[in-house]
Amino acid sequence: MKKYLLAALFLVSANANAALITNGGFEDVGIAPWSCSGGGLCSAQSGTVHSGSQALRAYSNFTASMIHQTFATTAGVTYDLEFWSKASNIHAGNILSYAIDGTSATTVTTTTDWLLTQLSFVATSSVATLGFFYETDIGSGSWFIDDVAEASAVSAVPVPAALFMFAPALLGFLGLRRKARA
Repeated sequence: MKKYLLAALFLVSANANAALITNGGFEDVGIAPWSCSGGGLCSAQSGTVHSGSQALRAYSNFTASMIHQTFATTAGVTYDLEFWSKASNIHAGNILSYAIDGTSATTVTTTTDWLLTQLSFVATSSVATLGFFYETDIGSGSWFIDDVAEASAVSAVPVPAALFMFAPALLGFLGLRRKARA
């Protein structure tokens, strides 16, 4: 019985720690499962990175473009995401913003240093879409995005912690059941 309980605790803990965002460091070949749309260019490149060996480079030359990824969530759970971004040049036409599920876009400060942006949202369904919208004027530079990741997931009662609190009670009830049979 103890073996099954420990195995169940391990499986739930492993699932609770699964990554929401896939290829958030853009280290895989290409940018999949990210999708790029609009008239711009978005690709993984190795020249300017926050960490690892690659980051996303994006520019659009007067056309608003987007890169996005849809990922699994649990309705009602609050998620904290973070990402690093920087522009190659400070220019009025260089704009980067982000949104979750088509909500109002939030503009990121334009800087040539890596900037950490953190955001929280409450999932409303079993999936959510994180979108980055970028714009650059011709010859004004590129945007770089790297290390897009979940900072944490917060629910009313964290599942692994709840199971560890539940386990002694369950073992106690099993002990009472055995004692009653004897």
